[in-house]
Amino acid sequence: MNRRNVLQFFGVSSAAALAGCGDSSTVDNESSNGDSESSNVASERIVIRDIEWDWGDDGLDQVTIVVVNKGEYPVQLERAEFTLESPDTDLSRSLNTTLSPGTADKIAISSSQSIKVENLGTQIGTATVETDIGTVSESFPYDPGLPALLTFVSLRPSWDGNTITDATFRVGNLGELLTSVQISATANGEEVATAPTEKIYPGTGRSLVVSDPESLQTATSGEDAELEFTADSPAGQAAGIISQQITDTDLSVDSMSSGWANGQFVELLATLSVNADTDLSPSAQITIDDNKIKNGSFTIQANERLEDLPFYDEASSLGRQAIEPDPYEIRTGGTHEVVLNLELEDGSISASHSKEFDGLDTVFSDIEASFSSPGNGTDDVELSEVKFGVRNDGDVVLRYDSIEIGIGDPSRTDELTSSKGLLPGSSEQEHVRLSNGIAVSPGEKELTISLLYKGDEIERTTTTVTA
Repeated sequence: MNRRNVLQFFGVSSAAALAGCGDSSTVDNESSNGDSESSNVASERIVIRDIEWDWGDDGLDQVTIVVVNKGEYPVQLERAEFTLESPDTDLSRSLNTTLSPGTADKIAISSSQSIKVENLGTQIGTATVETDIGTVSESFPYDPGLPALLTFVSLRPSWDGNTITDATFRVGNLGELLTSVQISATANGEEVATAPTEKIYPGTGRSLVVSDPESLQTATSGEDAELEFTADSPAGQAAGIISQQITDTDLSVDSMSSGWANGQFVELLATLSVNADTDLSPSAQITIDDNKIKNGSFTIQANERLEDLPFYDEASSLGRQAIEPDPYEIRTGGTHEVVLNLELEDGSISASHSKEFDGLDTVFSDIEASFSSPGNGTDDVELSEVKFGVRNDGDVVLRYDSIEIGIGDPSRTDELTSSKGLLPGSSEQEHVRLSNGIAVSPGEKELTISLLYKGDEIERTTTTVTA
């Protein structure tokens, strides 16, 4: 099981989830109005302080809440309930426990089946406890570090001479929550196969096999043919491309295949043939958009054919969130070309294909601006901090290393300690504190937030705030 327990907010130590309610601990007493047994009194005396989330391979297995009696009198706990906004979930259990004054109790609320959660954003769970003096409830957010991540696993063709008889494309989910995926294949621009939308649980994968030899015609000398697989998911995108580029030279690139996932180039394989009576030792270089990615050399024997020779493989490292920029990271939309160039003593050959990306689609949310009074007998206020969420809904990496905040012409830039790279489908919460506030007069103002990378503006949003 890929299990993760997270205990948030007030730092209660993590412990095994309790099936019952007998684990109590003493807390500081706080006086409350214990004479009136109403809902208002319940909220003053009974506090739902913390929550532990217990995630399994299939989703959310259980939550355990910490309930505190801050009053001076015992309280009877009668029922506990937990709801989750996405998907619509309602778990409950009956209780028959007396919570003594100044004590805390852990209450586990679970279901016979895991709650299958696909929402990639913050989950809001609401815990409710019914007591003999009223009902209390509290909401808690949970934001998985890597909720779901669609990844490229492999692309493997089978050959009969120079013809691909079948090809298998496989993607996986390296995240913590399940996701859905739709896989399709196109040959020379026409769709030749598709798989129904399927769920992918954490640690598992899905495949699409194209077995019709006519899907990718054998390329004759000097002609190209291409088979492309695409996988779309709320958790990102992955793609695999096979291109045939037959030549008449002593060394030929019969086909080249590449793998892509979430705006990153992750794999390049090639099938090569030597049509000569001598061994060849070419040097190889991979470039993307004229940027050198990798260099190397190898030897291929006379009259030999090497299938799926690996030139580049980063598929196994896709589970990490991008922190430092990588040379194979795609950050802009448009066409991006991969070239495999093989240098020989008497010349060179190359093979290439291109991948099209839509580009960035950035969503800003929950923008909050805080203003403070600078004093000195003025009516002006100063913008002191800004909080907001940023989400990457595009198909390339959103990278920024500083945040610029502005109201009108005045602006302030917050330099990050390291650049942030948000993969498609991922989000981040930002909190910018301005050491030198922006002074403005009270009233409605236009607030501008810009994400910068190496001084260039990457994304921007403007909203109205009240100073």
